[in-house]
Amino acid sequence: MLSRGRRFVDRRHGIIVAALVKVLKEEHRLHTVNTRNMDLFIHRRGIIKLVFEIKTRVSTQSLATALGQLLLYTIPVQNPVKLIVVLPDKLSTRVARRFAQYNIVPLYFNWNNGEPVFKNLPKLLRSVALID
Repeated sequence: MLSRGRRFVDRRHGIIVAALVKVLKEEHRLHTVNTRNMDLFIHRRGIIKLVFEIKTRVSTQSLATALGQLLLYTIPVQNPVKLIVVLPDKLSTRVARRFAQYNIVPLYFNWNNGEPVFKNLPKLLRSVALID
């Protein structure tokens, strides 16, 4: 993290995105893209299947932002899409249920030797039939 005056840069976000891309491409052979708005999405034959919003903390601000970003940025997507919020800490049952009402599923990670490890990624990918 770097603080310059009023600006705050959290470099962990980029590390998490890069690690997730690496796992999805190398271990699961999935096609990923990130854009200025979307942190990351997976597509198959040009159809967006999953959209990831990555947060480095679980705070009211982060969760509200994730919810808004996932819903807003997928408005133009014409097909059903699974929305994933990537978080370092487990959501409360109440918040997880509310996110589920919006088709948002949490993907948790923890840090291992400075690298994020995604706890429930294979299970999540199987749930949307992207891997066997």
